[in-house]
Amino acid sequence: MKVLIVEDELEIGTVLTEFLEEEGFEVQTVPNGQAALTMLGQEQGYVVLLDVMMPILDGYGVIESLRKDHRLDYHQIILMSAADRQARARALLQAGMIAAYIAKPFEIERLLALVKQSAAKLARVKG
Repeated sequence: MKVLIVEDELEIGTVLTEFLEEEGFEVQTVPNGQAALTMLGQEQGYVVLLDVMMPILDGYGVIESLRKDHRLDYHQIILMSAADRQARARALLQAGMIAAYIAKPFEIERLLALVKQSAAKLARVKG
């Protein structure tokens, strides 16, 4: 299963990449939302670990662009953000625009469980 990490902090992206690759996922990392939109427009079926606060285009901008282009159906978005931004993330979750939300700092095992859950949803959709 493919995972796209959208994270501007290199250290976080590197740690997540190494961990998820050890768990058997095919992982790609991009540093901003614009690069994420390019990747997500080329291929379907990503579990996307999407940071909220990033340069160029933030996580909310990515979600809005995917919604406008009707590409949210082809990916599972796990939004990652500081705990003080939970209200907007919860609204997106309730609206079905993201698969999950996890507050930073997070427990890596909790994140892994969310990635596996989202990957299973994508597998069912793909048939």
